[in-house]
Amino acid sequence: MELATAPRGPSLARPGESARGPVGIGPAAVDNGPMADRAANLTTDAPLRPAPLRPMVCFDGDCGMCRGSVELIVRLGLVERQRSAPFQSFDAEVAGKLLEANVHNELAVLDTDTGEIRSGIHGLLWACEGSWLA
Repeated sequence: MELATAPRGPSLARPGESARGPVGIGPAAVDNGPMADRAANLTTDAPLRPAPLRPMVCFDGDCGMCRGSVELIVRLGLVERQRSAPFQSFDAEVAGKLLEANVHNELAVLDTDTGEIRSGIHGLLWACEGSWLA
């Protein structure tokens, strides 16, 4: 006995698709094209370059608003969590420089290689280079 099915309304398929999905998709329809040959010839003998480190976002760890702001920029994917730290976690020399950069009143961004410090929105934009925002 064959069951009859009621029509489900108008098809929402786009041109080139059936109601079940794109036409021609499946193992028989795969065409790797000329790029498949090039990909097969690639070797992994070249040395990998380490990704450049982005600056460190420094903040006042005793300030709830500072901690919340950094948590937000981390959750938004603008800065990696490991690239943020309270200035209190640095040695006395670096912490002193961050205090001179006014870290109590705004975020400070530290280049750990050169020691350069940028504060406020300029520092934040510098820290976000390479993220989806920049």
